[in-house]
Amino acid sequence: MNNVKKKIYIVISSLLVILLPCLYVLIIQASQYNFDFTLAQEFFNNNTNIFWLSYVLVLTISLVLLSLIGSTIITEFLLFIVVVGLAFANNQKVLARDVAIYPEDIFMVREIKLLMTMINRSELIKIVIVVLALILVCILLFIAAKKTINLQFNKKIIYPLRGILLVFSVFVLFLFININEEGSTMNKIQKKMDIEFIDWSQVDNYRVNGFVLSFLNNSRVQPIKKPEGYSKDSVLKIVEKYKKIAKEQNQSKEELSDIDIVYVMSESFIDPSDTDLFYEKNEDPIPFTHELLQSSISGKALVPEYGGGTANMEFEALTSFSNYFLQVIPYQSVVPKINGFPSIVSYVKDRNYTATAIHPFDGNMYKRVEVYNSMGFDQFMDQKDMTYTDIFPPGGAISDESAFNQVYDVLTQDDKDHFVHLVTMQNHQPYSAGYDENPFEVTSDLLTDDIKVRMQIYFKGINQSDKAMEQFIEKIDQLDKKTMIVFWGDHYPGQGLFSDIDGEHAELVHSTPLFIYKNFDSEHSDIGSQSLNYLTPNVLNELNVKETPFHALVNTLNKEIKGLTKNIQLNSNSEQFELFNEDSYPTLKEYEIIHYDLIAGNKYSLKEKFYSIEN
Repeated sequence: MNNVKKKIYIVISSLLVILLPCLYVLIIQASQYNFDFTLAQEFFNNNTNIFWLSYVLVLTISLVLLSLIGSTIITEFLLFIVVVGLAFANNQKVLARDVAIYPEDIFMVREIKLLMTMINRSELIKIVIVVLALILVCILLFIAAKKTINLQFNKKIIYPLRGILLVFSVFVLFLFININEEGSTMNKIQKKMDIEFIDWSQVDNYRVNGFVLSFLNNSRVQPIKKPEGYSKDSVLKIVEKYKKIAKEQNQSKEELSDIDIVYVMSESFIDPSDTDLFYEKNEDPIPFTHELLQSSISGKALVPEYGGGTANMEFEALTSFSNYFLQVIPYQSVVPKINGFPSIVSYVKDRNYTATAIHPFDGNMYKRVEVYNSMGFDQFMDQKDMTYTDIFPPGGAISDESAFNQVYDVLTQDDKDHFVHLVTMQNHQPYSAGYDENPFEVTSDLLTDDIKVRMQIYFKGINQSDKAMEQFIEKIDQLDKKTMIVFWGDHYPGQGLFSDIDGEHAELVHSTPLFIYKNFDSEHSDIGSQSLNYLTPNVLNELNVKETPFHALVNTLNKEIKGLTKNIQLNSNSEQFELFNEDSYPTLKEYEIIHYDLIAGNKYSLKEKFYSIEN
């Protein structure tokens, strides 16, 4: 009888190990479609090659765990919990930003408590209930199996078998991990199965190749690919070329001094009038901002992300480098590893400025503590260091009014020259705050009632930001010290707002308002649409102050290509290219070589002082 039980147990366990990975693959893929399993099944019906390779990968991971743990129930329990958690997280990111989870996003699990505050509470409650129920069911199954089966297997047989299984499954997993290596076994298998990864567009990569394989594809990537023609000589030629240009242009420019500069990257701040074609609003949520856009230097910031990814926009604005060439999140994988990463911070510090970063949230998000230390900020104030901590909306983050008050205190605390970089938090999702009164109404056949309510809540939030900016500008105007305010929205809001007009209107939902305001010599000019890597060179040009050779390179590129993101490129007239050919722009190749040199190369440009002004 005991032998029969063993045989039944082995058969059932084998079936679970073989069949459950099919379910795991389906669950994860369904998370791409808001858990529409019909769409996930249709995807695999049309792409059986992708299904089978994804299945073998998940099965291999299952076998590695099984050989280590020795219990089918515990192994599948752990895998199921991981799969459900990963699927939920992926679904939330897709809903918020229309992009899937990347391997480097896993590092954000260290900030799980903070991330939970950004998720709609009802969704969070649902997933907690589901996970607790799964844990309870698995525990009960394990207890029941122990009582009813309680089989004893010969350890002299089982342990060697587990060892063999471990060696085999780890070997196969190693083959999968090296799938990106040209000519590797799995790379050859992938190509024979007609599977091609789309490195230049991860949105398309996940759409075409499914979650599992695309996640694998991104698990071992270099921060930036080595460009053709990279060498010491090529870098030195670029350095010498732009040193000459900068030196010549700097003869008619001044040294930066006696002017305070404030960068304001406003969370999810857009110009609602840009969407008037799609949504009817009963009143303008940002009247003061519209006045500033008409009276100061203004335009549109072409941003690389939608619904999130704030740190990527911040990286471009501060460093004048571009995400266009990068395959990773620079704040996570690049900047912390380079001591003294060149930026506006190093530029102003060379001119005896005091540099302060302020972020009214937890400073560990996106490794900002390490990033700001690398850039050379003198101080970083997050929510625990701030004097002003009023919350808006109710249950939300520290208000923009509080953040601006903190900036004002830094500017007026002494007579030093200050550079202050503020990353606001007020208008971050979720948009679920309850207001006693909300004057904003939206009318559109495109919106569900739920999205309409969220959008009206969002408009209330940016209206408060608009009022806070007006109060801040009034105080700045009263200062004797010359002060410049550089403002832009980081991206469109997530959580489904405006997602129905993406696609053919991709540029619209990747464009946010940008203005440069001065309390001196202020006049209006339109700079059009530009990506944020050009922001700092534009600021230095407006102040007519000396530029580094690197800024001279970026300025030269700006005359040829106004917008540079992976999905959208704008020509010299700020219009989308009909066909973008990189080879037609040698300055872009120089820009790419400099990126690689600093980020993954031998840093010849840094040694040659390409990012500073020679006296």
